[in-house]
Formats: sequence, structure tokens, C-alpha cells
Amino acid sequence: MAFTEIPGCFHNDPPIADADQREINVLGKSDATTRWDHLVSASDRHFMLLDQTEWPVQLVRDASIFFTWMDDWNNDAADAFCDALRTLDISPAETITIFWMREHAVESSWDAFTRNWINFLYEDEGCIVVPTVSHTSLVLSNGYSWVGTRPSAA
Repeated sequence: MAFTEIPGCFHNDPPIADADQREINVLGKSDATTRWDHLVSASDRHFMLLDQTEWPVQLVRDASIFFTWMDDWNNDAADAFCDALRTLDISPAETITIFWMREHAVESSWDAFTRNWINFLYEDEGCIVVPTVSHTSLVLSNGYSWVGTRPSAA
């Protein structure tokens, strides 16, 4: 599915290779909501609204910053963060869900995400990245990224 934008979430600039675009599937609101409720939060619809007891907030609060990406993002310089992401214990072919909020999410391969991470951060507010198999998850927000282990279900 070729697309150029998910308003406020994703933008195809810099352009993504056609092969990578084919690995990105926009989730419908119902599917995105179901996944968010199961994997992130059953009560709140956006990272900024999450309760202090929910795993993404705990990850940001308790984990060290994994990578500061704002300057790279502003300069379309993807390589350093791409290399850092590839060090994580997530298989390149693993399917991940990238959430911007409860109703807005896409599914992609980890490999396509690592190559094109800049496009998934259309706004610096960020996203939550949840792999389907690995429990290593990420929160990317306001120029920083945190990595940690999420529980089996929210």
C-alpha cells in the first residue's frame, strides 16, 4: 500500500523505498484500539495521558536514555540511531506495532522501522514501539528514546 502521510503521525519524507513501504500496514482504528488496549493501556488513549503505573511511563521514568535522536531527526541523519536500534534484541523480520495513540498505529517489520525511523516521528512527540515476540519495547518522545522490557499484556 503506497501512502505518503498519516496526519500528525507519519510522513514519507525522506522517501521510503517501495520494498519498505510494502512492509508498513496502516491499522484501522478498531484494530489499533484493540492492540493499544491489550499492549499499552486499557484506560488512557495517549502516552502523555498514561498513569504513572503503566509500563511506558515506568520505562521512561526508570530506564536510562537509550539514544538522543532530535538532532539526527532534524537533519535527516538516520544512520547513528539506525545502528543503535539494530543492537537491540529484536529480530529484523519481527513484526512490530508503532503507536502514536490508541487510534493511530501501523504494523511494520523491525528492519523497515530501523531503516526509516525518521518517518515514524512526524512530530517530535513520538511513539511507542511494541514487537510481537520480543518484550524489548521502546518509547520515543521529545528527542529521546528509552528501551526496556514490557509486560506480556497491559
